[in-house]
Amino acid sequence: MLQYGITAGFVAAAIGACLEGVANGVSVATLIALPWITLCAVWLRRPNLTVGSKRETDVSLGIVGPGVALAYISLQGDIDAVGLVGPALMGLIGTILMTFAVVRISPDPMRGHASLLVLVVTAAAYGYGAGMQIDAQLDSSPPTTYAVRVLDKHVSAGRQAFRYITIEPWGSRTENSKERVSARLYDQTEIGGMSCVRLHRGAVRIPWYQLSGC
Repeated sequence: MLQYGITAGFVAAAIGACLEGVANGVSVATLIALPWITLCAVWLRRPNLTVGSKRETDVSLGIVGPGVALAYISLQGDIDAVGLVGPALMGLIGTILMTFAVVRISPDPMRGHASLLVLVVTAAAYGYGAGMQIDAQLDSSPPTTYAVRVLDKHVSAGRQAFRYITIEPWGSRTENSKERVSARLYDQTEIGGMSCVRLHRGAVRIPWYQLSGC
């Protein structure tokens, strides 16, 4: 029954993470904690619970699901890291910690190269997504605000439409940048109008910024 509870918890947290306000924060925290709760359950109840065994006792969703969800939320949201070093470091830390913990507690994922690859990719996604969410959601530092002019806007073609606006350089940047934004901000933005970039220090010192209306 516990595996069904883990699945239900993941689904509820993933849905709540798409909301705003307190529900979002609680849901993201649940997604961050769920893999470790799952691993603790496996450690306490093995062989009744397993990871990657393809049996009814398999609780892999409690590990794979949060990593994918957190990475997706971080990539799709309005939060962007300044540079690639910080996110890459978070991904590396997540890969090392998660892979070591899973292999240590449940050796099943090591039985095939494909399973190991899935584990490593999922762990990297978890490290990136969890790191970015912790960095942004726990950041209480006052932002530095830059008013920028909107130079262009467009919607990408394809099965899933993405909305972009092009803004003039800000901070230490010397070139225009194309930023993916939410549908609400896209509709509120006019070419030639002004938007504001809010640069934050980050709770774990990974600078991040958010584009919004002024």
